[in-house]
Amino acid sequence: MAKFSGTSESSVIRFANVLGYDEYTAFQRDLQSFVKEKITLSQRVHSLASNEMNEIETLNVVIDKSLNDIRWIKNNLDQENYTKAIELLSKARRIYLIGSRSSFCVTYFLFIGLSWMRDDVFLINHQGRDFDKLSQINEKDVLFSVSLPRYLKSTINLHKYGYSKGANTICITDTYTSPLVKYSRVPLIINCEILSFSDNLIPVMCIATGLLNSIAKISAGKSEEKMKNFEAFWNKMELYENF
Repeated sequence: MAKFSGTSESSVIRFANVLGYDEYTAFQRDLQSFVKEKITLSQRVHSLASNEMNEIETLNVVIDKSLNDIRWIKNNLDQENYTKAIELLSKARRIYLIGSRSSFCVTYFLFIGLSWMRDDVFLINHQGRDFDKLSQINEKDVLFSVSLPRYLKSTINLHKYGYSKGANTICITDTYTSPLVKYSRVPLIINCEILSFSDNLIPVMCIATGLLNSIAKISAGKSEEKMKNFEAFWNKMELYENF
């Protein structure tokens, strides 16, 4: 920032302090979040096209940023909230999952994993067959949403509705200033650096995988028979290739 603004690093740090930040890294994180919210898809593509990295260098940047984001989760994730999310998901009467566009792959991954373990798991979007079932949500249920910049209004509105009905709302998002956090009883905050054209879902998938493994451990006794039935059905239908 000092280089592009034509000033010294100490001046940038003092500027952050004047704005009320105790340290530069907090200012940097909020600034990155603001940029992520405002940058358009075409601007991302333009940024990608203007750099001089080759294909392998581009891959290495993606890998390095992903590793940094995973390390950030390991060192900074709110462990109390994470444990609470596992407890709520394990005990919920019904689980509603919300995620659109790139976040949909995360909620679909959770939907498949949770459906192997239990009943009454619903993947919600405006076009899906289970959309109207969200009208039945109450304090015995969990609404789990995933949203990264730029935050979709549809996800926020559905999440807000679940919150208003007293549901245990959980979200995965990138900052405490995310519009989802206001309506979340258990926010799970991750670090997610911009990868120019696409969102970086690797840290989100790490959280999702961890949740599934912990829930599977807790519900092992109850879900074992259900999983055996799935396995028998898959074998009968020859779902997987035998080598």
